[in-house]
Amino acid sequence: MATSPQSASAPSGLSSTPVPVPGPDEAPTIDFPSLDAPCNPTSLAEALTSHPTVLAATCRIVAAAGQLSATVQTPFLTLCDATMGYHLPSCMRLLEASHVVEILREAGPDGLHVDSISEKNGVKAIKLAHILRLLATHHILRELAPDVFTLNRISSLVDSGKTVAELKAYQEDGIPEMKYRDTNGVAAFVGLCTDEIQKASAYMTETYYLSPSPHTRAGTEPGRAPFCFAFDTVSSGTGFFGWLEGEVAGECVDKGESRADDGTDDAVERGKGGILPPTLGSSSSSSERSGKRASQRKTGREDPRPQLRAMYTKSSSGRGAAGNRTRTNSSGTSSAGSGSGSNSNSTSTVKNGERSEFEVDSKANTSAQENANRFRLERFGKAMSGTDGWEAPGAALNGFDWSSLPHGSIVVDVGGGIGSTSMLLATAFSSSSASS
Repeated sequence: MATSPQSASAPSGLSSTPVPVPGPDEAPTIDFPSLDAPCNPTSLAEALTSHPTVLAATCRIVAAAGQLSATVQTPFLTLCDATMGYHLPSCMRLLEASHVVEILREAGPDGLHVDSISEKNGVKAIKLAHILRLLATHHILRELAPDVFTLNRISSLVDSGKTVAELKAYQEDGIPEMKYRDTNGVAAFVGLCTDEIQKASAYMTETYYLSPSPHTRAGTEPGRAPFCFAFDTVSSGTGFFGWLEGEVAGECVDKGESRADDGTDDAVERGKGGILPPTLGSSSSSSERSGKRASQRKTGREDPRPQLRAMYTKSSSGRGAAGNRTRTNSSGTSSAGSGSGSNSNSTSTVKNGERSEFEVDSKANTSAQENANRFRLERFGKAMSGTDGWEAPGAALNGFDWSSLPHGSIVVDVGGGIGSTSMLLATAFSSSSASS
């Protein structure tokens, strides 16, 4: 079945609004969505995949295929799949973080050679080829020819809809979290799961079994979770959400110790802090930039760590030209900007194409502005909306007979993330007579 690739302005992802399905007498013959083509969420074929009958059938097929694979495959190879599966999320993280999906979308259906991808995102081509080939082996990408890759139905869902030029501008401006604005959250969800969640999972045994502390092994406190061992927050007793908010003091939330001899940051190796993605560019130019920065650090001309970013909020004053955003520079003073009507002494304007206007929240507290985990915090929030893909449209409304509850009943949503399910129920069963 032919499907059309996603445009740069519309991120891929299944729509939460069901597409009308024709009756049996008028339904045409439709193929199942092709794995080889990018996902087209507006197509009738994709809409039918969430139909209860089709969904039940696909679940049985997936379960049967999994059991069949486990039955016929050599047991040791099944163990290898289970114990070496860590490579897959690691490759998925690099795919999302280095914007390979957006690069391939712009390349079109003919795909792009790994050398050209490397020139755009700075990942060494020989390494990138192995990573993308593993993803192709797992049917997440397509390899059209040796070292030539393109998107398919699965990988296209990770598309943020942003152009590569926009992503580069976000990273140069120190606000890479803008990648996830106005998206369905799938890219953010992939980044969250393959970053801090995967790293935390690796320390489960150290926490539940190998820890010499009986209190840690049996404890349920957030400050003693596997995450705390992975990100070294045990001594401070700070859990995951406190860490995201930047509550850990001192070295626990520090960006690491710079090594002036090679221009690297220990935090990258240890996984601590909110290390920003590098600016998009070729591998060679990235190396040149790193060498230049290392030289500057030796002479004290440049801070060895990424600049802290200010709080950004949606502009409510309508000030400045559309498509601009304002930010606080490192000295806290205003810089000249193009097309800005701002009169603040703490903001500067940056041209940003067709994106919305953002301005510094001058009332935001200093600790929030200096949160080294700002990128991960904002990514987490957007990732929660990406979990909508777990459910078929309207599943929450049909999974329980809500109308059987007496009028005025209270529904408690435990672990409901950002509350999208609760809002769906509240909207569906709202009443004009309900008290405010």
